Amino acid sequence: MSSTFENEKEFSEVVVPTILEFVHKNRDLWYFPYFNVSSA
Repeated sequence: MSSTFENEKEFSEVVVPTILEFVHKNRDLWYFPYFNVSSA
């Protein structure tokens, strides 16, 4: 069970921050299509 806990801990400490960083970098790219559709 300890190995599973370590895997989950690594996932939360490495994968989650990476996903958040990716979302933060691409946030502007997602806003432009949204504004184009809403303004149409």
